[in-house]
This record gives sequence, C-alpha cells and structure tokens, in this order.
Amino acid sequence: MTRSLRKACRACTAAKRRCIVQLPQCPRCRTRQIDCVYDLEPLMGGTSRTSTSRSSTNLSAPIADDDGDLSVNSKFLHYVSSLHMDPKRVALECYRNPTTQYPVVWRVPISADFPTVEYLARKLVDMADSVALSQSAPYIHPQRKPRPRPALLGPDLDVESRKTTYSDITQCTRLSDLLCALHDSPEPLSEILQAFQILLGHIMRLLFSGDQSKPRHKEKLLGHTRRLAVRLVNDAPRMMPSNLSRWEAWILAESLRRAILMSCLIQGVYNGWTRGYCYHELFIQALPFNVRPGMWTAGSEGEWEALLEIGNDKVGSGNHGATDLVSFREFASSFARAPFDPGADNFQRLLLMAHHGKAPVDRVLGV
Repeated sequence: MTRSLRKACRACTAAKRRCIVQLPQCPRCRTRQIDCVYDLEPLMGGTSRTSTSRSSTNLSAPIADDDGDLSVNSKFLHYVSSLHMDPKRVALECYRNPTTQYPVVWRVPISADFPTVEYLARKLVDMADSVALSQSAPYIHPQRKPRPRPALLGPDLDVESRKTTYSDITQCTRLSDLLCALHDSPEPLSEILQAFQILLGHIMRLLFSGDQSKPRHKEKLLGHTRRLAVRLVNDAPRMMPSNLSRWEAWILAESLRRAILMSCLIQGVYNGWTRGYCYHELFIQALPFNVRPGMWTAGSEGEWEALLEIGNDKVGSGNHGATDLVSFREFASSFARAPFDPGADNFQRLLLMAHHGKAPVDRVLGV
C-alpha cells in the first residue's frame, strides 16, 4: 500500500488554493511562513499491517470535530507512546496550530530514555572518530568512502580534522555555511553526498563531545542539517546519474537514504541529551531504506547480485524484494511485533535502539 498524504494541507484547503504536497511544508505555506498541517493516511504497507489495536489506529480519522473538541488527543498520544517498546516512554502533548487551533500531529514530543541517549551519544562520538580516521561509519558504504578531502568542503575543513582550536560558535557558523552551500549546490549528487557524510562526522563531534547545553547556534546548525536532508529527499531521484551499474546505483541511493536517516538520528539524540525528550516526527517515520539482510554488507557485486535472486528471504518487516524499501515506521514496528537480529548491520541496530531503547532491544535479542 502506498503511504501518502492527503491531497492538500489544511491551510491550502481553507484558502481554496492548489497544494503541492511536501514535507515538512508545502511550497505555499513555506513561502508564507505559516503552519502546514496534513491529515495522514496510516504509515503502513500491506505486508506489515497488523490486527493489533495499537497498530491499527486510524490516523486518517478526524482529530477534532467542528466545535474543536480535542478529546481524542489522549487517544493519539497513547498511540504514539505505544509505538515504542519501553512503557516508560510516553508522548507528552500535541501542540496546537495557532491559526486553526487543531493539534499539530506531525511532530509530537516523547520522553527520552536517558541510558539509551547517553549510550548513543558515546556511539556517535566514536563514529565521528571513525569517519576522521578511516572514512568509515555505518552510514558510509565501504565501496563508496568519501575522499580524504571532499572538494565541496574546501581546504580548511577535511576528514582528518579531529581537533580544532576554533570556538563552538565559529565551528557552528562554518558548518552551517557549508550545509547551506550544499543545499544550493548544482554539483553531482555523489559529490554532495560525500561532503554531507563528512559534515555529519563533524556535527556529531561538535554536539556530543562538549557539555549538554543547547545554545542557539547549535539549534541553527541542526536546522540547516534538516534543510539539506529535505532537499536531498526531494531532489535526489532526478539527480541520480544514469551511467552506473545496478550495484553502483543501489549503493549511491542507499548511502543517501542512510545519511538522511543518520542526520535525523543525530538530531533526536541531541534533543534527548539536552531537553529530556525527542520528537516523534512523521517526516522521519516515512523515510525509506532497504532492510534486507546482507544487501548493505555484501562485499562484492557478485555477492550482491546473488542476493537479488533470493526472492523469499525473511526480513524483519516481511518478505520484500531486493529493491523494495520500507519506511522507518514499518521497520521499527515490525521489530516490536517479531524481533529480528540485524546482524552485522550496525546502522539498523542503532536505529532500533534509538526508537525502542537500548534495554528493550538488548533484552529481546538476548544480549
């Protein structure tokens, strides 16, 4: 089943204007700097639908009646909480649109699991060091490592810069400028991706190596990171080169999907680290990637091609073909229903821990 937004946001519907559906905002709302709120169809595919009450909640139903009765808020918040295996993690509230007074359901704060947040923060710092030393990380494919000095980053910020004498504000400003340049860059997708992968390493070190303060310049840095991620979600399909082999094209596309998800993971861990809560976001829940065992870790094109011929391998979120993608929502919910071992794919393991908590994941995997 296709995961889709309703055909128009509420602001465009009220104004009787054509709406070009995009997340997090449609072009009209972005231009006018007004809230953009959609009612969503359920983020679940035909193979991952479940009859359990917590997963069959109908998100396409109205969330308030004509009198503005928001009594169903608690039901929606319970639904968001139920998506996480740790019962101590609860959705806190729904913000109201200041114009319509409807609850804004695309981003709901949910309480953080502090042991998990601290564990993930340490892992992200280790990952930043790995990017600096060997250009390797769970979101970087071994066959497509960034060059030691990506051209789009300039000479003063390269992969080997593990230490700096610059202040946090100076680093944030420099990183933000580079993210803005990548957002507007006409360069090939592969060049933008390499630079983005390296910048994520610098961002991880900057955010998690120091104190747990949340100064405004760090918040702005995360905003620029999300802005670039949204641009890549929207523009990458038309930027894919046509001269790649099937394996090369898959590696580039999956590397991009993982870099986008990694940027969201960084922001979620940072929010939990500094605020005590992170956000349940529909943008993140809908992000796709490939979860089929062995595809990412295949050591050769022949090994990867062989996996294409195996059409009925069991994966965590159902039986999927080699080119099928699942949303993060489907991936996380399938683990809650039927836990599976992500094996050597540490990226999947980190995502599961970020969503469900380290202790629940370790417990069901027998760690």
